[in-house]
Amino acid sequence: MKITKAQRKLLTEWLGECWHENVLDRTFDKWQDFGAVVEKLNQVKKDDTFYWLLIWLLQSPQRFCALVAEAIEEGEIK
Repeated sequence: MKITKAQRKLLTEWLGECWHENVLDRTFDKWQDFGAVVEKLNQVKKDDTFYWLLIWLLQSPQRFCALVAEAIEEGEIK
């Protein structure tokens, strides 16, 4: 599964960064982006982190980030 532009925008803003001024050019297919998503996920869903890491073990960094974006869209993650 490839992450969409809308999901990249959502995750960038969820990380507290400005989508239009994002100098990091987050694509969410790099380990750096994955690390940022995991760190933020640890802050907001401490009790479910093991579940997310288990999913990640079965996926690529981009797929993991897309799954997190889907969970944000569905309201499972705030």
